[in-house]
Formats: sequence, C-alpha cells, structure tokens
Amino acid sequence: MEYIEKSEHYLRRLESVMTPEGQVPELYTDGRPNYNVPLAWAQSFYVVARQNLNRLHEKLNLR
Repeated sequence: MEYIEKSEHYLRRLESVMTPEGQVPELYTDGRPNYNVPLAWAQSFYVVARQNLNRLHEKLNLR
C-alpha cells in the first residue's frame, strides 16, 4: 500500500506542473515551459504510469 501512496504522490506532483493541455514539459524557464513540449518519453511514461495505477485502484477497489 505504501508504494501505491508514493506513486499517487509523485504522479500528482507531475500533474501539478503539466501544461493546461496536460503535456509534460522538459523544463520551466521564468515560470513558463520551454519549447520542448511535450517531452515525448516523459509523456509516454506518465500515460503508462497513470493507466497502471488506475487499473490497480480498480482491481483493489480503492476508488
């Protein structure tokens, strides 16, 4: 259960810095994402992580 909570924590942190369109930026400069948006590998890992965590929640009836 601890790993699930940690996973949610880090995914929420990532989601808090995503662009309003839901894209993962490479980095921020002066409070704005730079031109490398979305960062393809990070975006794809985010999608896989969020889907897997959602499935785990459903399987364990955590939602």
